[in-house]
Amino acid sequence: MLRRHPYVTWALVTAISTLIAVGDAALRVDPVYEARLGTLLPGGARNVFRGAKTEVSGHWNDRVPTFAVDGKADSASDHWGVEGLPTELTLDLGRRHPLNTIHLWPYWGDGRSCQYLIEGSADGSDWIVLGDQRQNTRPATAEGRFFRFPTRQVRLVRVTFTGCSAGDMAHVVEIAGGVLDEVVARRLAPWENMTAALHGGTGSIDVRYDRQVPPEDYNARQWRGAAWRGERVNLQAVLWTRNGARQVRVEASPLTSKAGGTIPASAVRCRFCALCHRRRRPTHA
Repeated sequence: MLRRHPYVTWALVTAISTLIAVGDAALRVDPVYEARLGTLLPGGARNVFRGAKTEVSGHWNDRVPTFAVDGKADSASDHWGVEGLPTELTLDLGRRHPLNTIHLWPYWGDGRSCQYLIEGSADGSDWIVLGDQRQNTRPATAEGRFFRFPTRQVRLVRVTFTGCSAGDMAHVVEIAGGVLDEVVARRLAPWENMTAALHGGTGSIDVRYDRQVPPEDYNARQWRGAAWRGERVNLQAVLWTRNGARQVRVEASPLTSKAGGTIPASAVRCRFCALCHRRRRPTHA
């Protein structure tokens, strides 16, 4: 853990410029350094779609619709699949449930883009639009797609697939739905207007940034640290994006002080940030 020495008399002011490059290998969470989140919805909201009764236009081979509501979204190979468009996947929740968010994972294994419409109904007669991606051109990813809307009382949820860049077919890895509380909903709001580009900045190593919401406590251009000569200081490179990124690389420029002193870029080391827990208080290893 970085601790400021009580007698620090020398301060280093740094301006770090980073180069973000995109390659071929996907950047994924390493379970050694960061545990995977255990829920399909933000804030630990209950997934009321899990185990729901399903009705579909059909299915291919053993790609049955129960794959879409088994509560698992980490394997693209486990999916409901059907040939022939348009096609529908309808969930019956058994009774009316309050609903204000849906998380859908179309098949993402080959970079395809899918077009679809999500609707909800309390009685099967009157349907309201909950998500409209009929003009979508963005490739599907392992992160899926979130949809938020005012809370509705819903018993039936219908997904109608109208197009797919991979052919006349539809595949769904998972669909989850539930109610987010107001606090979580407010935290997610910044994603809605964020561009699809890769964003970045510097942040404190004493903060574990939530992967499901864009960070608020960061500095986009500068980092300032104070230390004795020869002492190590640390910061986090914080990156976030709506669409995922591939093979992210970070390069640092020389570090400079107000007095004109410099530390060469070769002295900067980039490593994963690991967290340890002891007596319920997090420290960094």
